Amino acid sequence: DYFKKEVVVSWIYEHSLPLREVSHTLNDYFSKFFFENFILEQYLEEEDIGGAIENVDNEKYPAYFLYRAKRSK
Repeated sequence: DYFKKEVVVSWIYEHSLPLREVSHTLNDYFSKFFFENFILEQYLEEEDIGGAIENVDNEKYPAYFLYRAKRSK
């Protein structure tokens, strides 16, 4: 469930180190406050370049998210 807040496990470094973090959605990054105060100009969501993240609960997810925004006020 994409909207369910739960702890997910990411395995890194050849499946030797687990990282536990709370799941999130884009709404957690881009809130009403964000859009009232900023203009989103660009974003990029990609896989990990070095391949450090191998497995997130047996699913494939982006490893990083970059964005550029300009203050609107």
